[in-house]
Amino acid sequence: MTINSDVNDIEIIIKLGPHEHMKALFDDGVVYMNTLEFYRTLEAHDERSDVNEGTEQVSNRTDGVLRWKNPKTNTFEEIAKLTHGRIRELNSNIQNLNVYCLYYLKSKMPIESVGAIIPQRTKVGFGEYAVVVADAGEFVTRIKKAAIDIGHRHFRSLVKYEDFSQEKLDVGPFVKDQAFSHQSELRVALYTGENSGSAIKLEIGSIEDIAVLVPSEDLNGISLADQG
Repeated sequence: MTINSDVNDIEIIIKLGPHEHMKALFDDGVVYMNTLEFYRTLEAHDERSDVNEGTEQVSNRTDGVLRWKNPKTNTFEEIAKLTHGRIRELNSNIQNLNVYCLYYLKSKMPIESVGAIIPQRTKVGFGEYAVVVADAGEFVTRIKKAAIDIGHRHFRSLVKYEDFSQEKLDVGPFVKDQAFSHQSELRVALYTGENSGSAIKLEIGSIEDIAVLVPSEDLNGISLADQG
């Protein structure tokens, strides 16, 4: 399968997930946006899980001491010194942002195999089907319009990956630990002004004109070539 383009550089975005969800996105433009709090509390083995989501600032300490209160003497006694401790300052406004997470790829043309560029951990960690959007700008514009139509504020940015082991780091909704850099994430966020913790579903209409739907295992067979 080949996607043609008339530009030298191309930006594409890829959404991976279960077949049911990806078909709904492809056929009807169903964009399902969970909160950052949802991703913070997922099971650790889930590729989407990140305990730092919804965090405003991260601090690392190496001088902590673990103590317990001795009931006989009513005094605190040192048990051990802590070699590392991380303090996360959560922000309710950030935690309740609704986000849509996408794999972002910018490359020179042509691309012989899209799947060869995407890390295996990403391909197997998010779902068995993929929607490959050849016009990233148009796709994000449609999401923006749908958000505005229902009165929500819209933000979007590529995620910046930082070293979370440094002493102090300002985080926010568009910064993640460098351990997640394989996700190469473009994030679209909506602010509803409510702290309900509820997911949001937008419907932007069929995206068959700008995307293809394939099994994740077939990403290797997708190429991008110049028109002509």
